[in-house]
Amino acid sequence: MAEYFIYHMKKTVVRFIVMALMLVMLVNTTVVNVYNYMRGSQVNVSLAIFTIFGILAPAVVTALEFSQFMNRRNLDTWFSLPISRKDLFIVHFVNGAIQLTASVILGAILAVFKISRHPELDLKQSIPFFFLMIGAMLLIYMLYTFFFVSANNVFDGCAFMTGSILIPFSVFSIFRNFYLAFNNKSGIFGGYDKLAKIPFDGAGIFSVIAQIGSRYESLIEPVKKSDVFDDVYYESFATSTPEISIPQASLWTAICIAALAGAVYIFMTKKTESVSGISESWFGYRILIPLCAGAALQTTAMTASALRNNDVLSIGLSVAGLIPAFIGIFVAYIIFRRGVKFKISDLISTGAILVFYVISLLIFRAVLG
Repeated sequence: MAEYFIYHMKKTVVRFIVMALMLVMLVNTTVVNVYNYMRGSQVNVSLAIFTIFGILAPAVVTALEFSQFMNRRNLDTWFSLPISRKDLFIVHFVNGAIQLTASVILGAILAVFKISRHPELDLKQSIPFFFLMIGAMLLIYMLYTFFFVSANNVFDGCAFMTGSILIPFSVFSIFRNFYLAFNNKSGIFGGYDKLAKIPFDGAGIFSVIAQIGSRYESLIEPVKKSDVFDDVYYESFATSTPEISIPQASLWTAICIAALAGAVYIFMTKKTESVSGISESWFGYRILIPLCAGAALQTTAMTASALRNNDVLSIGLSVAGLIPAFIGIFVAYIIFRRGVKFKISDLISTGAILVFYVISLLIFRAVLG
């Protein structure tokens, strides 16, 4: 295992160099910016590049590390090596994790240097930021890995990785619409104040990594009274440090760790003959299509029901909303099945989507009517 690990690291070193150089160059131009005004200057800190890197880079690394196991012609060669499937998975996953972490560390060193050149910035706040950013990025990497190895081919693997975003977003969207409808007041959607207090949202772990960046931008760049901005600006921003949702961060930490365990299990038990074929995983198209379509149609039902003062427009929208939805569902199942040879389960799933839409429409009309 050690020999293969060293071999694989050497084989992928060019990828690491390119990835690290790109991040370092972007850090150099975006992290610290100085704006000069007639009455003084203002130093701004932007950590967005680390957030973007922490979301996008793990997806690229996941695809590059595990796509080679989705070619049936090469699979027998891979699995004939004197190394177990579990160790093979560990080598590729750890190699990707090391490259991602090392890239952020190099970017962090440059960012710390640039921040340290401005005494008005709080340098010590950058240290916990980079530790948290690396942790959140690796959790996202775990999640991507689970969805990617659940697929049987590279295209489906990339599509499945969007499930890490679309699944929690769709689930929260369905919950939010019902919650707002049942908390409406005098015909106006209420409940937004209560909804805002819920420590979860539809972005999941991606919301957590964004919250980390926003919070530490504010902590590194403390707002101080100066000749550049007046007291109104100071009072409005001096106490507006964004918070990180600890319950959401804790939940998604557990989910991502469980996802990694699931990825190991799937990789170890996947049948060779299924590779390069249709991806039947329940964590792929089987759940993505009905869940996303259901969330979209539920929003249509809610909007149509809100137009209760205009029955013609409300009914028209209720019917018209089905057309693009079912075109999308049809196309999605063609991609899933690589043709129009649909299975009974696909038709049942489509029927369930329609039933959910009708039920949602009836509920919203009763509640909002």
